[in-house]
Amino acid sequence: PDLLAVGLSAMSSDNLVSLADACAAAHGADPDVFVVVGGHAVADTDHARALGADAYAASGSDMDAVLTSHVAS
Repeated sequence: PDLLAVGLSAMSSDNLVSLADACAAAHGADPDVFVVVGGHAVADTDHARALGADAYAASGSDMDAVLTSHVAS
């Protein structure tokens, strides 16, 4: 596949609608793409899933670890 995963971040709650739109666009382009979100505006895994993501990352290093683990599997 050309696209395995997408990592997105939102620092402000003002960006949450756009973040949800980006999750939907990524899944619309490829239903199998793995979408991870994080940033100060995303509270936790449940919040990430409500936005349309497959996973949550609490920090940049967590984002790297989640994406690396997914791509390696």
